[in-house]
Amino acid sequence: MVRVAVVGGGFAGLIFAREMASTGLRVDLYEEHGRVGMPEHCTGIVSERTVNTIGREARETIIDSYDSLEIRFRGESLAILDVGTVYRLDRVRLEELLLESLISLGGRVQLGKRVHSVGIDGSVKAGGSEARYDAVILADGAHGELHRMLDLGYRGDYYYGLNILVPGKRESAILVDFTLDKGLAFTWDVPTVGSVSVAGAMGTLAGVKRFFEVMKPRAFKVYGGRIPAGPPAERLRRGRVYVVGDAGGLVKPLSGGGLYPNAKAAKLAASLIKRGLDVGEALEKSLSIVSHELRAQYAVARLVYGTRVLETISRAVGGAPLRLRLDYDTHHQLVISTLSQAGAVSSLRLAAAALRGGGLEAPLSLVKVLYHSSASAYKRLASGRLPGV
Repeated sequence: MVRVAVVGGGFAGLIFAREMASTGLRVDLYEEHGRVGMPEHCTGIVSERTVNTIGREARETIIDSYDSLEIRFRGESLAILDVGTVYRLDRVRLEELLLESLISLGGRVQLGKRVHSVGIDGSVKAGGSEARYDAVILADGAHGELHRMLDLGYRGDYYYGLNILVPGKRESAILVDFTLDKGLAFTWDVPTVGSVSVAGAMGTLAGVKRFFEVMKPRAFKVYGGRIPAGPPAERLRRGRVYVVGDAGGLVKPLSGGGLYPNAKAAKLAASLIKRGLDVGEALEKSLSIVSHELRAQYAVARLVYGTRVLETISRAVGGAPLRLRLDYDTHHQLVISTLSQAGAVSSLRLAAAALRGGGLEAPLSLVKVLYHSSASAYKRLASGRLPGV
């Protein structure tokens, strides 16, 4: 029987472990902590697509839903987005249910067991013993040393994300404000059940600390962590080892969200295995498809965070926010979707504003978006009929 080890029991490790076990492979999960889901660090906002990709475990952990997203630039409303229904999940419970599903599928779980080394030959050393596998999925996180020891995974810059529970009022919209100032990329306000909101920020460590000092008098719970800024790692495989999750930089570069790309990659890999591919080839193909998509998204993130494009677009909008229907997950389609819905005159005005604010980066970003989007679509098409995730 084909044997797969998954090292790391965060969301990425758990979703890959469950999907591998669903194909009939023998899966061993190693997690150094005594339980999964902790420490908590994510807001847990996902699209309906991602809920369906994850499956029952996500549907059973929905705690809130939202029907719109307001985008601001330094306090001024820029756009009201119809993103379909998006959901806030109980991340701790989600990971607990994924663990239960893995066990029910025959997966073996070793909690509280630290892996000391992983070899490109598929060897895993933990707790004084060694085992060998046909594939090792390394999900040791942004702080992990195992992928670094193999010269694998993400090597880029990091943001820091912070969530703070504060008193608030019930609304149906999520508010995102791109401040792009004093070390902050953006802040958010997510209403929750009861008179509570999740206020948050993503930016440099210094910027996030300043945000916390402002919010501290109102805070009654704080959690967060380090987030890869992107793009995903150039090298996600070496020998029989494959890197996923934050360790591989598999997050949406504009928002830092990791549930969508990892759920998608895991589901695609399982689908390919069920169609007859060996586990290594399936993992490599699925990671390549998702990696190209994230590189397309990174081009948009570079435009937003590295130029004055939002500032010039904000001036062009002139206090009358755009009303757009956009996909919550596919940020690489943001530019084309916006221009196609804005109308001829508005599209020309917005395009001119983007060129003024983005300079040479604007057309370069569009080229990169088109290239990586096409590469992702081609690789998916070449792999045959795959699930719509």
